[in-house]
This record gives sequence, C-alpha cells and structure tokens, in this order.
Amino acid sequence: MIPYAKIFRQAIEITRNNKFLWIFGPPAIASLIISLKLAQALRAGLFLSLATTFIVPEDEPTINNISPWIFIAVLIIFLVIYFRCKAALMIAIKSIIDQKEITIAKAFKPSQQYFLQLMGVYFMIQVAIGLLGMVMYLPIRSMFDAGNTYAAVSFTVVGLLIFIPFALAAVLYNVIVPMFIVIFGLKYNEALKRTSELLSKHWQTLLVVGFLMFLPQLLILLASLSIVFFQDLPYHMIGLAGIIGTGLLLLLAHAILAVFQQAVWVLTFLELVRPQKFEEEVPEVAPEIAG
Repeated sequence: MIPYAKIFRQAIEITRNNKFLWIFGPPAIASLIISLKLAQALRAGLFLSLATTFIVPEDEPTINNISPWIFIAVLIIFLVIYFRCKAALMIAIKSIIDQKEITIAKAFKPSQQYFLQLMGVYFMIQVAIGLLGMVMYLPIRSMFDAGNTYAAVSFTVVGLLIFIPFALAAVLYNVIVPMFIVIFGLKYNEALKRTSELLSKHWQTLLVVGFLMFLPQLLILLASLSIVFFQDLPYHMIGLAGIIGTGLLLLLAHAILAVFQQAVWVLTFLELVRPQKFEEEVPEVAPEIAG
C-alpha cells in the first residue's frame, strides 16, 4: 500500500510553497473548457449548438457562415495550450521533487516536445470511448424503435456494466500515459504498454487516488452553482459583482486544485514506478513497474 497521507502532505506543500505553479492552472483550464465547447459545436453539425454553447442568438448570421476549418484550427490552438501547460506542470513538479531549480520558462519551454504525443493520447482515448459508446448505443436505439423495451433496458444495463469500467480505465490512461511520456521520455507505444502494466498491477490504488481527487473537484463544482443565485439579480450591482467575484474565486480554486491534483498524481506515479537500470548499449531507459 502506498503512503497516501505522505503523498497528500507532500502535494499540499508543493502547491503551497511553489505558487508560481498556479500560473499553469488558468490557461490550462480555460483552454480545456473552450476546446470541449468547440468540440461539442463541431459534433452538432453546422455549429447550430454554438447558439446555446456560447449564448449566441440562433439567428445570428455569422455563426453558420464560419468555416468548420476555422473552428478546428481554434480547437487545435487551445488544445496545444492545454497540453503544453499540462506537460510544463509535470516537468516543474518533477523538478521540485528532485530539488532542482525550476522556473515557469524552464518548465514551459521543453513542454513543446511533448504536446503532440499528449494530444495523440487524448484523441485516441476519445475515439475509443466514442466508438464503444456508438457500438452500444445503436442496438439499444434499434430495440427501442422496434418497441422491444424489455430487451433494450436489459441491454442498457449490460452495456453500462461494460462501459463504466472502460470509461474508468480511459480516465486513468489519460492521467498515466502522459506522465510516462513527459517524466520518462517514452515514446507513444511504449508509454501505452507501461501504463497497461501499471494498471494491471495497481488499478485498485489508482482508483482510490482518482476517487480522492474527484472529491475536491465535486466541491468546487457545487460551489460554482452559487453563480446561479447571482444570475437571478442581473440588473443589480450586487448580482454582477457576485458573478465576477465568484468566477474569480472559482478560477483561483481551479488553478490551485489543478496543481495539487497533478502533484498527487506525479507523487503516486513515482511511488509505483521506479527507473530500471539498463546496460549502456541500450539507447532508451524504460521504467520498471514496482510489484
């Protein structure tokens, strides 16, 4: 069993004593949110969902006239920002753990060599989950359309029992594969292989850490609902001030939480994985999964 208390205490110290790391939080979070919104709009076709996604009137003439390639280009730009910040945060945290000098520039500059691989991991996982969901959805939809409700409900239950473990595994892959790529410098395929080995041996531990990481995220999500209260007062200064103030506090909370969560994951990762020594003629050093 890994020392959970020690890991969380170290993560708190890293987050509290290295406030410059917080700078990676807001751009990463904003880029991810915007990327998800743009991806949602792209999936909706002809970008009609932008009307509700960005609170733009449906009859706005410019929305549907914008080329899909523009949205794809903007999506890629924001994803690049997100993954560079993500890689830079890993680099900085690893340097702090190793007691090496690190700055924002020193962490961000080398992140450019990793973002393409991190984007590849992200898209691979999204496509895999999307295909699995489609394979399960189509027969269920056909059963409902045919009036075979009992079979459809039964198949839905079975599908969820299959889909949920795959979704949880996808989340863990999305967390661990990037650390193999950034921290150990592994190539894409080797990182996937090592992640599979790690999950097969320590999936219970990783699920526990993932659940513990979800709890503060849930608290911030619940706190964000307070904005709904202030939206009921749109024409009052207190309503506007409440929305702005709450938004800034939530942004700061997300930035701090992003650093803390990444620190926990890096510390957990390093606790479960140790470098394996190879002969000098072996060009690439790969990590050995701790048993």
